[in-house]
Amino acid sequence: MKLSDIMRVKMGLEPTEPIKHEPINDETRRYFEKLKQVKEFTPKDYLTLLKDFQQVYEAQNGRMYQSEQETNLNDIIRYFANDIAFIANGKKRSFKKGLMLYGNYGTGKTTIIRALRECLDINTRYGFNSCTKIVGLFNDEGSDVIRRFANYKDFYFDDFGSEPEGSHYGKVNVMEKILEERYLSFQKKGIKTHLSTNLSFEQIEQRYGQRIGSRLYEMFNVIVFNGQDYRKTL
Repeated sequence: MKLSDIMRVKMGLEPTEPIKHEPINDETRRYFEKLKQVKEFTPKDYLTLLKDFQQVYEAQNGRMYQSEQETNLNDIIRYFANDIAFIANGKKRSFKKGLMLYGNYGTGKTTIIRALRECLDINTRYGFNSCTKIVGLFNDEGSDVIRRFANYKDFYFDDFGSEPEGSHYGKVNVMEKILEERYLSFQKKGIKTHLSTNLSFEQIEQRYGQRIGSRLYEMFNVIVFNGQDYRKTL
């Protein structure tokens, strides 16, 4: 195309000569045909995910899942299946928020999350680590650990509140820093944070500050685990 015609096209005018398009080669044609075949991702449905969970849980724990927490299990699975029943079963629930599993030690929070993670498709699978181990990494490596876990897409922080204070050239409340950064990512990019904790909302606010405490309901769907330590019944 002549330079004058290029300028006319940029100005929104018709060129003086018809534009000649290069023919599409076979490789390019196959590429676009594949794009047409890509289907929109949909998560596993509730019943499929529940069946997969039971199989993985039994393989990991040597027994089928049987617990007084079955209602909570169903809620968690419905959440990851994008099942509308999850919204109907609680106030102010949203698929845009993460999960906060609150309750005593030994009520099955971690074993559920470990098994369920293996059942999810790569699109919905979350990262997983304990807060204590994350603080240990910070003590060894420094602030890069905070940035790494703050920017990880969807992540599950296990035993939030049980971790010690971080120490790397000074004392740092590592999980407070991580949650502050993840809150901003939640607002801007929709990144989800999941966690389990034995601390009440008041205890979380005392340890991590009023800013973190005030954002809990905004960031999390809260699921309460009541009951005794199931490990004492085995």
